[in-house]
Amino acid sequence: SLELAEIPRAYAPYFTEALQTVQAGGLCPVICFAKLPSADVCVHIADFLSQFTNMKWVAVGGICDNVMHVVMRESSQGADVGKIARAKLSKYGSAGGHRGKSRAAIPKEAVEEALGKDPSNAALTAWLRGILISRTKKSLK
Repeated sequence: SLELAEIPRAYAPYFTEALQTVQAGGLCPVICFAKLPSADVCVHIADFLSQFTNMKWVAVGGICDNVMHVVMRESSQGADVGKIARAKLSKYGSAGGHRGKSRAAIPKEAVEEALGKDPSNAALTAWLRGILISRTKKSLK
């Protein structure tokens, strides 16, 4: 059952972009936002998108207060997202969780070192997808 959480209306544009992205995201959609009002946006979107079928997991990232927050949720086909977060993201910042839910906090400086100052949503998404998808399917089932 889907928990009913109050979501601020100001988050609606982020949901719109996430829904457009998830359709093209395959089994493991990754969505990132260069600027967020709160890390809670990532949590709400990840929780919502994880309800869709035919996905292994979803990752939602965004920069808020000089930190890139990454929230991962397993979906219908399941994957140990805690293991994925620790293996793929701990070298950039703190990362952890359990089979169904995980989080990471990556300093903005580490992101800008990889992508330059003020990266776009698309650049962040491509960067995070590259980190998370590389060899994930084979090594972290």
